[in-house]
Amino acid sequence: MSGNANARRGAGSVFVHFSAARPSGRKMLERIQELRPEVAVLLTSGYSEEPARERSRAPRAAFLRKPYRPAELGRALAEAIGLDHSQG
Repeated sequence: MSGNANARRGAGSVFVHFSAARPSGRKMLERIQELRPEVAVLLTSGYSEEPARERSRAPRAAFLRKPYRPAELGRALAEAIGLDHSQG
């Protein structure tokens, strides 16, 4: 598939820092779910409680607590988009 076709389809996944100030991570998550509920969301934060609760409301979301390693990022993104990343 060409890059232009991908651009027309839009993002298939979004990586959101939940503790972002403006717009807030919660507002970004709400807006993404409102406009594109099919998009997978990977939330990250140095805090664990609040994003985990928000994740439970988002059908295609995963949470990755900071700090993380590249392999952990790969597993969390695979979880968000629904891939079995356990073999790798």
